[in-house]
Amino acid sequence: MWAVFNYYSYLSAIIGEEVLELNFSAREHTIPIPPNAKRKKEPPTNYTVCRFDFTAQIALPDGKQKTVLIELQKAKLASDIMRFRRYLGVHYQDSNNAYESGDGRKKARQIYCIFLLGHDIGIPDRPVIEVDANVKDVTTKEHLDATNEFIESLHHRSWIVQTLQLKQRRRTDLEKLLGIFEQNNHTKMKQYLLNINDDDFPEI
Repeated sequence: MWAVFNYYSYLSAIIGEEVLELNFSAREHTIPIPPNAKRKKEPPTNYTVCRFDFTAQIALPDGKQKTVLIELQKAKLASDIMRFRRYLGVHYQDSNNAYESGDGRKKARQIYCIFLLGHDIGIPDRPVIEVDANVKDVTTKEHLDATNEFIESLHHRSWIVQTLQLKQRRRTDLEKLLGIFEQNNHTKMKQYLLNINDDDFPEI
């Protein structure tokens, strides 16, 4: 059967925040492979990385909203890590990733990075990992709840999905949702088509 991929549900489940609105960025950023890069283990193209950028409206617990940039990248090779880094740098330099604040100043949108990896990063038995800014007082070691423009503009949150580990763990609705990326579900006739059973997924 054919299924519609619901980005709202998937992104909300991964980041743990309610996505109210998504705007897909039609701008394509091409990060070239350096001339001296070794190409024996991977093809001389950028096709090993699939990228999607969204401007997302997020609901806050106090009833307000914030707009963030969600950078979703899917890769199959461990050697793609430097491409992730260069691509993230492009977003930090892009003046379009800012908005006019109420006081007339331009403020940088917070960046959320989601990595769907076709390889393990050396952290076993952890299909989904969140990396967040850990703010603390250096002297007292006290953890601070200090979310502000300075920190959000210079630090980004990340979520890492190790797709090879998903088939081993389906403990939560999130892990069940992400099961759609289980590559063993491909059809025998056409490997770019996946067999999806609705009963394997939560109602969302």
